[in-house]
Amino acid sequence: MKVLDDFQLSFRLKDYPLDISGQDVTVGIAVRPEATVMTFAHAAFTVRQVIFAPLDEPGVVILLDVDSVLPMTITGAFRPRLRLSRSDIRRRIVCLRCVLVAVPHLDR
Repeated sequence: MKVLDDFQLSFRLKDYPLDISGQDVTVGIAVRPEATVMTFAHAAFTVRQVIFAPLDEPGVVILLDVDSVLPMTITGAFRPRLRLSRSDIRRRIVCLRCVLVAVPHLDR
């Protein structure tokens, strides 16, 4: 079941006048069986987006590992695409859980 399209991140640095598109600063994508890791890099920050599906829960988890010299805001945007079949609607199987977690490095 596909629940969304065009998930994108954008980054806003404190006192920086423009949002920085994730598409413009993507430097790497690593795909492994357990997770996909996208790396975004800019002169002021590095963000690693780890995407995985837990084995024991329905849904997808997105973790953000953030290393930044300035305070920043990260925005995730997407177009919803939840299309339920009639049998899903009859069974009331409607469960969408999105978790977006930013974890700053504290080892400086």
